[in-house]
Amino acid sequence: MHSKATRAETCIGITGHLLFSCLVILALWFWRERTLILDAAFQSYLFIATGRPAIMVERFGAAMVQLLPLAGVWAAAPLKTVLMLYSVSIVLFHWGLFSICLHGLRDKKAAFAILLFNVLLVGDSFYWMQNELLQAISLMFVMWSLWMPRNRKPLPRREIGLGILLAVTVIYYHPLVFFPLAFVWIFFWLRPKPMTAPPPTSVTAGNNDAMPNNDAISQKNLLA
Repeated sequence: MHSKATRAETCIGITGHLLFSCLVILALWFWRERTLILDAAFQSYLFIATGRPAIMVERFGAAMVQLLPLAGVWAAAPLKTVLMLYSVSIVLFHWGLFSICLHGLRDKKAAFAILLFNVLLVGDSFYWMQNELLQAISLMFVMWSLWMPRNRKPLPRREIGLGILLAVTVIYYHPLVFFPLAFVWIFFWLRPKPMTAPPPTSVTAGNNDAMPNNDAISQKNLLA
C-alpha cells in the first residue's frame, strides 16, 4: 500500500512539474499576448508607474503575483523583462501551491486537483492570466489540504483562527469564490461521520472477568 502511494505521488509530481514547466515556457513565449490585453495591461501600467502593487476593488490577493514583476521595476529592468516576469509569475504562483501540497503537506489529491484545475482551464485562462478567481481556488485547495487530515477532530483555537484568516483571504481574492468555498464548507458539514468499531476485548488466561457469561448468552438466544 505504501509503495503504491509513493508511486502515485511520484507520478503526480513528475507529471505536474513537467506540465507546469511547459506552462512557464509558454508564458515566456507569449508574454505580449498575456500582458498587453485588457485588465493585465491596465494593472501592469499601474504597478510600473507607481512602483506599488495594483489592488483593484480590494482584491489584495493580486499583490502576490505582482511581487516578481515589481522586483524588476525596483531593479530598473527593461519593460520587456518586467512584463515577462509578470506573465510567468502567474504560473509560478499555481506551481508553488502545487509543490506545497505535494511535497510540504504530502497531499497528492490536493496537488492533483490544482494540476487538473490549471490544465483543464488553460484554454480559457491562459490569455486572461490575472483572473483572481483562479488564484483563489488554487489557494483554497491548500487551505482544505491543511484541514482534511483533522476534519474528524475538534480543531484547536489557533487552527480555527488560521482557517478564518485563510477563508477571508480567499474570499477577498474574488467575490465569486464565495460559492465554491461555501459548497466545500457545506459538504464537510453534511458529510456523514464514519462508524467506529467497539474496542476489542482481550481474553487472558486466568481472567474470569474476560470469560463470556453463559447465562447472559442463553437469555439473548431466548429473546432472539
